[in-house]
Amino acid sequence: MSVWGAVLTREVVGKIEGEPTVFGFTLKVSGRIGVNDFVEVKHEGKTYVLIVKNVKRSGDSIYAECEVLGYFPKTPFEIGVQVYLASEDSIRRALGLDVDVEKSIYLGLLKGYPYKVYLPIKKINRIFVVGKPGSGKSYTVGVLIEEFLKKGVPLIVVDVHGEYSSLKIPAEKPCPEFGVTPANYADKIIEFADLNVNPGADVDINYLSKLTPQELVLTGQCVIINLRGLSHEEQISIVAELASQLLEAAIRGEVKPFYLILDEAHRFAGREKSKSALILRKFSQEGRKFGANLIVVTQRPQLLDMTVRSLSGTWIIHRLTDPNDVKIAIESGGLSKAWEKDINWLEPGEAVITGEAVERIPIIVKIRCRETRHGAPGFNPLDFVSQEELERSRKRIKVALERFKEVSVVERIRKPRIPPLIQQFYVDVVFDDKAMLKTLRELMPYSFSFNSVRLMYAPALLTKAIIRVERKRPNLVYEFELVSFTPISNEVKEIDWSSKSAYGVSVDEIEKCKLNSKAMLNCSYMEVISELKSVGGIEDLKESFIKYSTMASATSLLYHPAFNLTSTSNESLDEFKLRIEEEFSKRLREASKKVKDKYRLEIQRHEAQLKALKDELAITAQVAKDLIKEIEMLKKKRARLLREDKPALRISNQIRSRELKLARINRRLSELSIKIKGESEAVKNLKEEMSRELRAIKEELLNLKNQQVRSIMVVPKKDEVQVQDVKLIWIPIYKAELAVANPHVENKIGIEWNGLNGKGFFGNCIQCGEAITELNSSWLCTLCLNPVCSQHASRCEKCNSVVCPEHSWTCSYCSSVLCTNEGQYYCEICGVLLCEDCAKHCVKCGLDVSYCPNHIIVCEECGLPYCEAHFKEHLAKCAGCGREICKLALIKCDICNRLFCPSCIVQCSECGANICVDHSWKCDVCGRIFCANEESYSCTICGKVLCKDDAYTCPACGRTVCSDHVVECPNCGRKVCASCLVTVKKFFRTKRGCKLCLKP
Repeated sequence: MSVWGAVLTREVVGKIEGEPTVFGFTLKVSGRIGVNDFVEVKHEGKTYVLIVKNVKRSGDSIYAECEVLGYFPKTPFEIGVQVYLASEDSIRRALGLDVDVEKSIYLGLLKGYPYKVYLPIKKINRIFVVGKPGSGKSYTVGVLIEEFLKKGVPLIVVDVHGEYSSLKIPAEKPCPEFGVTPANYADKIIEFADLNVNPGADVDINYLSKLTPQELVLTGQCVIINLRGLSHEEQISIVAELASQLLEAAIRGEVKPFYLILDEAHRFAGREKSKSALILRKFSQEGRKFGANLIVVTQRPQLLDMTVRSLSGTWIIHRLTDPNDVKIAIESGGLSKAWEKDINWLEPGEAVITGEAVERIPIIVKIRCRETRHGAPGFNPLDFVSQEELERSRKRIKVALERFKEVSVVERIRKPRIPPLIQQFYVDVVFDDKAMLKTLRELMPYSFSFNSVRLMYAPALLTKAIIRVERKRPNLVYEFELVSFTPISNEVKEIDWSSKSAYGVSVDEIEKCKLNSKAMLNCSYMEVISELKSVGGIEDLKESFIKYSTMASATSLLYHPAFNLTSTSNESLDEFKLRIEEEFSKRLREASKKVKDKYRLEIQRHEAQLKALKDELAITAQVAKDLIKEIEMLKKKRARLLREDKPALRISNQIRSRELKLARINRRLSELSIKIKGESEAVKNLKEEMSRELRAIKEELLNLKNQQVRSIMVVPKKDEVQVQDVKLIWIPIYKAELAVANPHVENKIGIEWNGLNGKGFFGNCIQCGEAITELNSSWLCTLCLNPVCSQHASRCEKCNSVVCPEHSWTCSYCSSVLCTNEGQYYCEICGVLLCEDCAKHCVKCGLDVSYCPNHIIVCEECGLPYCEAHFKEHLAKCAGCGREICKLALIKCDICNRLFCPSCIVQCSECGANICVDHSWKCDVCGRIFCANEESYSCTICGKVLCKDDAYTCPACGRTVCSDHVVECPNCGRKVCASCLVTVKKFFRTKRGCKLCLKP
């Protein structure tokens, strides 16, 4: 709202100054004007409307920054031109609000003005309503529903929390500010819900699936799908099926244009892939072309699917504080960054409207009061509605309502008939309603009771299979067991064979617990899927499980094709490479052994021959040596005989025969050498050939080893899957409406749990919508008693209460999380939110004004806290040094009465008076300080200033001296001043003494 109040009259508000442009100007304010007010100015013969985006003060003047709305002028605005408050006609024309009221919806008042804001229906195709909890987004949706119903537009509302049932009840009183009177839309509304949790609903939600889109989309009718009390999976399934059927009917032209309102949209169209997210993305993309319009409502736009978010045409933005949410809202809504502060500080019930419905010129609207209690471009839905159809629709709604009520009586379902091919077992009840109440009371200090409790058997299928895979190439053998435990009621759209739990009960718990072959409870049964009711259907289920098993047991393995090696399922690449290395070494050893064995005998044969030749050579060589010695000896003997002229014929014959023998031996030695060389060459050649062959084998194996490791997918064949066990397990399920209360608030929560371990569905988190499946001490918010998940539950650091994000806040200074019951304070300077411990108060401003520790100053002298302004005021100058100091720390001089800081004030050592330096003196002997009122003395010899305790009066001369000039008379012992010591000469003797004892 304008800081100067609502604009009621047209008046001059200032003149243009500074450097105006074609986009805006700076206005020197002379009248009433504030942020987000509208002004107008004449320029180039036209009237231009501008919005005030900022106001600042400079000295005594106020200046406003104004931006043009709509088309810009061709030339800059002129300096000095008068600017006026914009008239209602000018504002409506600039904002595109001059529309046909009969073909528009009334949303509220323009913020700061008494002007009604109407949005043309033909421009509203896809609406995005966003805001943090408590900002008023659900209230705004209620206003939209009222307006669309008045125009006869068909509506389908997905209500997660049961908030829109109140549309059946008129408001308590009129609202003159908005011109709104109470109205009753009960005859136009049909509500589907779980009647056990929502007894005020019209038709049980189980019968929603029996209706066609033509029966739901009726002129002037609002169908509320109340999902309160249903599990998250059930909610997802219902929304996905509903959106799918509505879209298909719209594409075929079987229904009239309608709006699907999706509350808590991030639950059904979030970033995570789900059935509902996929169909809602398609609905958002294609629906508007066929009259299937979407209104998305969420508190966390960052959690929403990007496609759904980006295709929204009109944005209604309530207060947001999360920076990511604000950024998304600004970017998707086509806003400038300047709107960030506006969105952060919107009051409850205020919203920024931007997009197609307002010609993409953003406006801030104060949403009108509700008439009921709060609890494709170019397409125009009004073109399909006539007054006659409106009247007929009212009668149709009544007839349909009665028909739905007749079929909504919930009958007890008998136990389904199952062929004896499947064994059936029943789980005993361990965790009943009494155990649940006991658990709740132990966890939380609240009052718990059940308004209604219903017990039934829910079916689950336990299936086991053995998969044995054996392959030759790739070479692998492995075997494992596959177990599936999955819900199998008729509410299941598609069997999830990968499930290992059903209704919160795990397969391990089933295998450990006692199972009965007969039902121990006399209660109703959930209907099973149709396949379980026939032999053929059961065989189809087994076939489906086998198909799943082949895919589920398919595994990606590492494969080395050259060695035909396959990794195990949990073997890493490094481990597999190590095994390849071992296989390489093994193959190399085996191949090397074969080669070495092949050459070993041949090499050994040649080496044996070589050894024999070498041995013969050695022996023959020795014989030759001996023979040479013998010939030498015989020659010497012959020479001796010849010298003696004796006959030597016999000796000569001996020498000749021996020489002939030596020649034969030498020939043999040559032959042996040649043979030895040949055998050596043969051995060498064989070894070299073996080495070459070994190297070739190693190189070949290395090439094989270095071949790239491949990743292969091994998918078992059907005949490799053997179904071992198929059991139908009946699990007891409790469905109840839980009443919870504390001294301040009451609430009702639809919950359900299994009778074995107590796990189940305990509501959806009020913040993120996540289904809560287990109980803990932080399950409920203390202040609203609504479920909250562990991620969004906080504990107040003051009172230790569990609180949801809506009822908690964080101190901006110490980051403490506190509940909303704790005091909240805002710094007067920077506006940050503070807790009681961090909120500081100036002693001058009082307790009504708070400051953060960064903007409070604690005086070091007096220890009192002050704001910056009052801190300066409480300072005063010291009359001595001129330093500014706390007034309370200043000390008054008892003589001159001036104020001094402690550093410039002293205390008289005699009388204790506080005195300034100007009115004090110091004894030069003892160093003590005295006031001017105390008598001071002066040494007549050295001139030192003396106090009375350090001043001495000489008895001889009567003068005052200091202790440094007092001496003792050596004659009489009196203490006198140094000047009074004399020397007297009598006759031949001299005598020294004071003037009192010696007369000169």
